[in-house]
This record gives sequence, structure tokens and C-alpha cells, in this order.
Amino acid sequence: MPPKRAAPSDTDGAPAAASGSAPTPKRVASGDGQTKPKPSRYAKAGISKNLAAEYAHEKTRKAKLGHFVCMCGTPFPVDYYPPDPDAEPVPPGQRPKRPTKPPCDGGKKSCLCNHPASENPNHRWVITAAGKWKFFQQRHNTWLREPDTYAMHTTNDHGCYGVLEVLQNLLVDFVEAEEEDGEDGWHERWAVVEATTFYMKTDFVYELTMIDDSELADATYRLLGRMFLRMLTFLESKFWLGPPDASPIKNLGLMMALMIDVAGYARRNLSILEKSEKEPIFPPEDNKFWFPHKFEDQIFAYVLKYNIPLVGLKDAEKYANGQVDLPVFRDDDPSGTEDAFEFYKDYTAYVNKYAGVTAFLSKREEAAPKGIIGGDALDCSSWTSAERIKYSLRGKDHFSAKQVKAIKKGEVV
Repeated sequence: MPPKRAAPSDTDGAPAAASGSAPTPKRVASGDGQTKPKPSRYAKAGISKNLAAEYAHEKTRKAKLGHFVCMCGTPFPVDYYPPDPDAEPVPPGQRPKRPTKPPCDGGKKSCLCNHPASENPNHRWVITAAGKWKFFQQRHNTWLREPDTYAMHTTNDHGCYGVLEVLQNLLVDFVEAEEEDGEDGWHERWAVVEATTFYMKTDFVYELTMIDDSELADATYRLLGRMFLRMLTFLESKFWLGPPDASPIKNLGLMMALMIDVAGYARRNLSILEKSEKEPIFPPEDNKFWFPHKFEDQIFAYVLKYNIPLVGLKDAEKYANGQVDLPVFRDDDPSGTEDAFEFYKDYTAYVNKYAGVTAFLSKREEAAPKGIIGGDALDCSSWTSAERIKYSLRGKDHFSAKQVKAIKKGEVV
């Protein structure tokens, strides 16, 4: 049977069924008397930990983080990816001109940023406020794991594995969010899905393809695909898959389109998601099968099944595959297929195999928590001053004594 979620409690952490998941975060009191998590995957002091605590605290303070808001444009370069090599070249004189748009001012006067999506139903770029916050935090987290940020040189693939560490933290966030959401909630998990999907559309993911373990990169992408499908099967169990007027998830078509594109692009251009073994869809007695490296086939099958309009995906018909299986959904047991694609089984195996890989690369295994993925071993702000000085190109710590003290107090500098 798929893992069952425990009832919401006062502690955050992974569901008990995910035996290989990250340790349960501890809780500490904030300055205003509220409680906020201190994730045990993080070091005693570091900006990654402070960002996670800031996000958790803001969720308790701002109810509107679960509301859908507009973004005036793409939070990633639309034309960053090179064109499809099989496409016909377009003569320069026939290329369409880019439409002009007012400058972004955060929604104050000239753009739609942060305006309620309910007041702009035809706007494409829609995200929950929590998902937007979490996405921009991942950009910050990536810079924290790039030695150039600190005028340091450690290893050639430090930044590459830093991107991996960010993606692994998002996987752990999803596991912990499932416990936080409880049996009927979706907001926190969906925020993680939004942030992950947007992040995988940025140019940061190019770094991941340069790590010296191609199987690790491929396994991470496959697991992220299972995570997305886990979210869809949960929404299906609550009868929440459908067009915007039939679902509380107002940007479902956008996220599904982006994730389909992420998978296709990774296969075409990044040498990722090229093959996998055929696996049964739970329960195996239904005799349904799928290929984890082609998870976009199942996403598109859900699009067709529930008539979900895709947003921004060109030539959508090329993704149609009549041979794709989906879990057998039963009205009398809607939760029976929630983990049909066995996210938790693969997550546990992934943790058991790759726990501590970024700590090993950072040569700080003794200081890093044991048996976890993600964390902040490659976030140089979590290192000691002596460690930063050792690898500094300028022979001194990037942070002043005042900044080090601020980081220890929980500030984001």
C-alpha cells in the first residue's frame, strides 16, 4: 500500500513511511515568540538555514502566501534554450518582433506583479505567493553555493553540485510539506512544485549536467518527475484535477506545460532522461506500466484525461501518446493511487544511495548531518571563517566580523 500520512502535528518532518527521509526538524523560538523550524539538515549557522527559517516564519504571519498572484513576465529567460535542431530555420526578416511591455515595478504602477490572479483571469504567468517566494529563495541558495560569490576557488564542480544540493533540498521540502499539509491540504506541496518547476526552467540546471556522476543527475531528474506525478495523483484523489473553473489550482496548466517542456528539453539537449527500465504502476495487479525517464507522457495523459488547458506549450499535440498508461482511479477508493508512481519508494532508495554526497565533495563530512540529502555543506556561508580564508583568492574572509555575527543571529546578508 502507498504510505499513509499522519495527522498534522506540532512538529514538522517527513512522513513516518518515508524511512530514508531527512530527520525531523527541531523548532526554536523566534524573537516575537512564534516558533519556526530549524531544519536539522542545515549547519548551526548559515544563510541557507536563515532563508528556510525566514520562509517558515512568513507562512505563519502572512495568510496570503497561499493566494495566486500574477508575475508580469517569465522569471527565467524564455529564449535561453537553443532552438530545436530539427526545426526549420527562420529567415531573419521573417522573425516575429517581440511585443513591448511596461517595465516591471513590482506591481506598483506599470505591471501586474503581485496583483491577484482572480482579477486577471487571462494572464499567463500565475503562481502562489508562497511558490514565488520559494522560487526566488532557490536563486539565492544557488548563488550561496557558487565559490565565485565569495572570491573563492574550491573544486571545479563545486557550483555544479551546489545546484544538485538545491534540488535535493526541494525534494526534502516536498516530503516535509506533505506532513504539514495533512490529509486534505495542498498549498505547501504545491508551492514546492511551483518553485521546483520554475527553477528547472532556469539556466542554473545547465550546471547540473557538468557534475562527474551522470547517473546521479539522471536519478535526480527522474525523482523530481515522480514528485510531480505524486502531486497530480494526490490532486486526482481529491477530484481537483481539471480546468481552472473546476480546480482550486489556478495555474495547473502552466506548471504541467513547463514540466513537460523540462523533461523534453533535458532529453534533447542535456543528455538526461534518455532511458529507464519499464516499471509497474501501483497496484501491479492492474497491469499498467510506465517509463520513469518519460514522465512527461503521464503528465500529458492527465492533461487529456481531465481537459486541462496547457499554457505556453507550443505544438502540444507532439506529446500525445496513445500508448500511455495511467493509474486506475476508483471512486470508491480515491486515495488508493496516491503513490501510484512510487515516489516514496524511489525517494528512500535515492537517500540511501546518495546521502552525504555534497558533504563529501565539500570535504566537510564531519561537520555535516549524517544520512541526509540536501543540506548546506556547499553553502560557503555555513563554513567557518578559517575554511573560507583557506580557499579565498584574496587571502581573507568574504564576510566581515559584523556580517558573521549577523548570520549567526539568523539574518540573511
